[in-house]
Parts: sequence; C-alpha cells; structure tokens
Amino acid sequence: MIKPVLKWKIETLIVSYSHKLDSKVFEEWNKNIGSNLDMPTLFEKINEQNIRVTFHLPEKLNADVYKKSFRMATILLVSFNVATLGHIWWSPALWPYKFKIYDLPSNQKVTTKFIFTEKRDWGSRVLEEEDLRKTAILFPIVAKLDEKFFEFYSIAMTLLSSPTIEHSFYQEIFANFYKIIERFAATEIVKTQRLKDINLNKLKEIYKDLGSSDEFLEELNGLYQLRGSTVMHSLGKDKPVTFEEAGKCKIFADFLLHKHLLKRANEGLKQMREEKDL
Repeated sequence: MIKPVLKWKIETLIVSYSHKLDSKVFEEWNKNIGSNLDMPTLFEKINEQNIRVTFHLPEKLNADVYKKSFRMATILLVSFNVATLGHIWWSPALWPYKFKIYDLPSNQKVTTKFIFTEKRDWGSRVLEEEDLRKTAILFPIVAKLDEKFFEFYSIAMTLLSSPTIEHSFYQEIFANFYKIIERFAATEIVKTQRLKDINLNKLKEIYKDLGSSDEFLEELNGLYQLRGSTVMHSLGKDKPVTFEEAGKCKIFADFLLHKHLLKRANEGLKQMREEKDL
C-alpha cells in the first residue's frame, strides 16, 4: 500500500495530570509504532508533566488542516485517557491555539488565527443606573441560593464566554441553564424535591404569575420540547442546539430569577417599613 504524501507537521502540547512521565516510555513508540503510522506521531517528554506531540498529515485532506488536526489529536487524547484511566489533556497554555502548524515542503510555520465569526446578537442595550440598583438589591438574596445554582450558572457562563474553533458547547449551555429553571422552580417556588412536579403546565403557571406574555409562554413550549428530546439524552439524534436556543434558555432562567427574587426583595422591604412604622 502506497503511503500518502505528507505535507503538514503539527505540534501540540499535552499535560499529564495523573501520571509522571519517563522518556524511556516513549522510545518504543517513537521507533516502532508512531513513526510507521499513516499519520506519523511522535512523543517527546518536556518535563514530568508536559509532552510535546508531533504528528504529520497528508497533502490531501477532507477538511481544513486545523479541523483535521483537532480531530486526530482528540482521537489520540481520548485513547490515551481510556487506556491509562488517567487525566491527560491539552495544556491550558495553548488556548485558544491548540497547535503549531508547519508546511513541510517549505518548513514554514502556518499562521493560525483564532477568529470566531458566528453572529451572537444580544441586542444593543445600554447599561443604566436602574440595572445597578437592581444588582445591589439582588446581591444579598442571590448570595443565599444553594451552591448548585452557582455551579450550573458558572459552567454555562464559562462555556458561553469561551468560544473555541472546535466546539460551541450550546447543548451544555442549554442544559445548565435549564437545570437552573427546574431547580429554582422546584426548591424556591413550588417547594418540592421532585422534578416530575415541574412539568410544562407548572412552568407556564409560574411564568404567567410572574407577568409573562402569551408569546413568551409559547416560546417555553419549544424549550421544554428541546429539553426532552436532545439536550438531556446521550442518544439524541436531533439537530445540534443553536446559539439562539441556548441564549433563549439563559433569558428564561434569568427572567425567572429576576422576577421572583426582586418580588421577594420588595416584599421584604415592605415588611421592614411596616415593622418600622409600628
């Protein structure tokens, strides 16, 4: 079998968080295994945790060289983790560029630019003093929410704020914001530990009580359907979650917390004034 003509040399850095490294371990691979692959792959120990991985790609690719590099490196890393039962992944120092790419014939480094071109339209609102006033009111109340809310919110916002070339994470973002909706509705409003009590009709009732329009409630149908079909199921075969759907779920989560917690704050202030007047 004729081996493909190699054109690209790819370098990346990975970190072993779970295993100490020994250069001798890589000698057999580099000599007899990695160098004989269709995609020659070599390992070099940098220190006790860091490994430089160099692999080569053929001239003819079915995808962009960066995407192909990411695909092949991901397969390698997943195999590494499954084989070792450990934690081995890209070095965080590489973000957002995971690779150095060289053109082999000229031995020139290819410029890799991180460009996120997807349109994310949040509108064109201006931050106002009223927003800051509400922030001050909400701060002590939000601080009393249980840690799961912060966990879900932090995960969703970290993924939403850190777009990469390879992943949009919209499914994970949607899932975490929806968990906030379910958990808050269950524990803070309905006062139940059973999520089955938080069905679509109950959610519509809650949002309607908070002043939601019929159009807003109609949008809730789509989120509920998406939650049951794609987001929470590993065997889901539907279309990927979009930014619009993930962003919409964030708005529903924020709206629920915003309306209910401000209502609670205003009720508390009213009670304080009444007690003061006594």
